[in-house]
Amino acid sequence: MKSLLLFLFLIPIALFAQEEVEQYNKGIKAHNSGDYLKAIECYEKCLAINSQNKDAALNLGIAYYNTSLTDFNKKEYDKCIQSCQKSLRYQPENAEAYYMIGTSQQIQKKYTEAIASYTQALKINNTSAKYYAARAWVYNDQNDRKARLADMKKAVEYEPKNAEYQFNCGKFKQNVSPEEFKTAGKNYTKAIELKPDYAEAYTERAAFYMTFQEFKKALVDLKKAKELGAEVSHLMEAAQFELEMLEEN
Repeated sequence: MKSLLLFLFLIPIALFAQEEVEQYNKGIKAHNSGDYLKAIECYEKCLAINSQNKDAALNLGIAYYNTSLTDFNKKEYDKCIQSCQKSLRYQPENAEAYYMIGTSQQIQKKYTEAIASYTQALKINNTSAKYYAARAWVYNDQNDRKARLADMKKAVEYEPKNAEYQFNCGKFKQNVSPEEFKTAGKNYTKAIELKPDYAEAYTERAAFYMTFQEFKKALVDLKKAKELGAEVSHLMEAAQFELEMLEEN
């Protein structure tokens, strides 16, 4: 009788184990084919059988995160946030999920919440240039000039070969302090070195030169910007006029 009793208990356990594996494998198959909703369904069934299945929990978090990307591309930002929040239940250290939440909140103009989300992402990964740059733009939306520059400087620190970060760092140095502005030209120059066809960087560096009455240098940059398709005729006229006035005096 004892053996029979043991046998009777072993049958459902074996069936549950088999069902757990089947649901997990179905989830993997759906996940790899891009059917994240089906994958979520399978992983959740797997966890209902065995809540300690760490692989299923991890994959469920990833599936929710991947769903959030689809929601984001559809501009369904509330759904994107919800999917990321579900992902974080299973992957609390997923910095990218916090980043996606922050990006969605920023688009929705929920700036305080966006800053909190980006900050949480940075607590997990404090060397991500992308996260610093993203938070810098929220500070920009809030017109917090010092904070936006501080974050863009960190973005440049961790990804110095990113032309966009160099350019924006130069831009953000305006209206902070004369000392900061004096170094903006270096950022524009670096941006141009990294991206030689960066018309906007040539234009901004020209404006920088004009501030310090270096009109010949400004005209060289403006000519290059024009060759690259920028509309800078008014600036060229202004620089040429100022140069002639300077030479007359």
